[in-house]
Amino acid sequence: MSDTEGALPAGFEVVELIDEDPVASTYLVRGPRREAVLTVARSRVADEERAECLRWADALTIAAASPNIADVISAGLTRDGRPHLVCGTGETLSARIFDSRALSLWTAQGYGVGIADALAAAHAAGLTHGAVQPGTILVIDDGAVLAGFGTTAPGLTVPGVVDVYTAPEHIAAVSVGRAGTSEAADIYSLGVTLYVVLGGTVPWQDAPMDLALRGEPLPGLPDVSAELLDLLRAAVSVDNAARPTAAQLRDWLIGLDLQEVDRAAPVAPSLLGGRGSGRVGKRSAALITAVGGTLGVVGGVVSAGGAGSGAVVAASGTGAATATAAGTGAVTGAAATGTAAGVATGGVAVTKVVVVSVVVAAVGVGGGYVGKQIYDDATCNLVVGDKQYTQVLSDGADLVNQAGYEFTLRLGERITTGGATDPAAKEVRFSLPANEEGRLVGGKFYAGAAEKWTEVDPASDKGKLLAAAAAPTEAVKAVLPRVATINRNGCDFDGTITQEGKQPIPFTASVEKDKGRLVSFVSGEVETRFSNFEVPVDVTAPSVAPRIVQGIWERKREGGYVNRLLVTRSFVRIVAISPSGTAGDARSGCIKQGQFDPMVPRLHVNLECDALLAPGRLFSVTIRAEGDSHVVVDGFISLAGTYTLVER
Repeated sequence: MSDTEGALPAGFEVVELIDEDPVASTYLVRGPRREAVLTVARSRVADEERAECLRWADALTIAAASPNIADVISAGLTRDGRPHLVCGTGETLSARIFDSRALSLWTAQGYGVGIADALAAAHAAGLTHGAVQPGTILVIDDGAVLAGFGTTAPGLTVPGVVDVYTAPEHIAAVSVGRAGTSEAADIYSLGVTLYVVLGGTVPWQDAPMDLALRGEPLPGLPDVSAELLDLLRAAVSVDNAARPTAAQLRDWLIGLDLQEVDRAAPVAPSLLGGRGSGRVGKRSAALITAVGGTLGVVGGVVSAGGAGSGAVVAASGTGAATATAAGTGAVTGAAATGTAAGVATGGVAVTKVVVVSVVVAAVGVGGGYVGKQIYDDATCNLVVGDKQYTQVLSDGADLVNQAGYEFTLRLGERITTGGATDPAAKEVRFSLPANEEGRLVGGKFYAGAAEKWTEVDPASDKGKLLAAAAAPTEAVKAVLPRVATINRNGCDFDGTITQEGKQPIPFTASVEKDKGRLVSFVSGEVETRFSNFEVPVDVTAPSVAPRIVQGIWERKREGGYVNRLLVTRSFVRIVAISPSGTAGDARSGCIKQGQFDPMVPRLHVNLECDALLAPGRLFSVTIRAEGDSHVVVDGFISLAGTYTLVER
């Protein structure tokens, strides 16, 4: 019997398996007009728990009448008593940020209002969410929709993971595997989420268990008003009674009068894939591999220090083992309910079914990840064959380079980056610290921020840094010769790497079970993850010419008329030129006089217009440079459009 039997709605078919954990499997399914995600438990619930599951399903169906909660297509129990949930899917907020960086103020405000409203509806129905974070929020029609309610559902609860979104009052419960959820905890998670998507770094990001750091106020952010910051600080108060309700948070967010400001700040990739994300959609499940999730432990205790130290301990069942690395990170061994037989440094491993909790505390990226927890006899046997295990990983890196892919990479404490590459065309785009981006196109390196780009000499120190940041597979292959010990569990590997004059450090790695491509390699020296294989990568060399709005620009209109835009240090003016070439006097058109900085890529002004272009009133327009030869004017329809450079 298929595990989807009795859970798949009529007219839907399974597309692919996108996530598995010890409790449930999640599938991408497709119906006549839409895609959805189906999460179905592996085991039936006890008879005494059936009523609780059905009450939860009824409450979620009622709450889902809110436009800000993902559509509930089906919820309840299969005929054999296994809980299931089928919900609408779409692009997640974590995927949107992973692709484009932090949200603008207005967008963050709008999304916050929507999710707070969703929580208000859920709480009114007697439900809590338990996993509010960017990976469980969908972006649909430019609005935010809350998904992932199955994360803490009866019979579907994902094992607890302490991360930055966990409310401090629930850390103890979550660290030993309990759900740890409440209405106040949902508000805390939403407050952290909004701060993170604005580009903020919470004080406890590198040590989510540290209660002293939890008590520190959220630091100020550039261009974020004191009113919004105070509201977010209230939402993440250590005192859960001091937090606003969901309805209060929604109403207070609506009442804020914010200025629209684009945020160029990056968001730490390690904060984008967390508990429950894999059950929301295909892209979010892939992002968990790409960004590594957040620091946490299933059924164990985490003791995390500050940026300079950390230790992770997971112990349950039999066969617990712990390894501590010198320096700035630590990796546990496994806490297993069974035993693994036939572990070897080469050949085909003969393993029995083992349930394992693997936790990695990574240096410099604010977290780690909870590894896959179920392995079986046949997984990756064909991929491994009779190869040495290090050769499997090396071949996996080579296979990655046969097509386009997305990646994240950390090299020690110098480089933390993410991007995409087309190995055949030798084209790479990637992010860098300090709001900088990089490109490798046609053998040339470029670095820049916003609209300002420079070509970088490959022989310079910065050029060498960019070369390393653009080569994630080479980073892995460089450390493989120093592998001292290596073990295998299915498609997952762990072992130690030698260091000159120091103690060996642990590592973990994973490969695909069908094609053998490297999925991840994590150690204290190198952490890299690969995802979205074979996705076409569009990388263009950025223009190194300055993108500024200064100059004389023109846009052709119907009937032979031309709008001429003049941007100088003392005025901004748009004037209509007739087909005969007449431009009117110095007072015609739309004008704003004053002191301006035209050497910027974007300028916002209020123009006073005459009757020729507009009926004598003020119009707000934004002028933004597109490349070095065009600007786009947004605002009043008679003025809006793309203007071409005439003279600078």
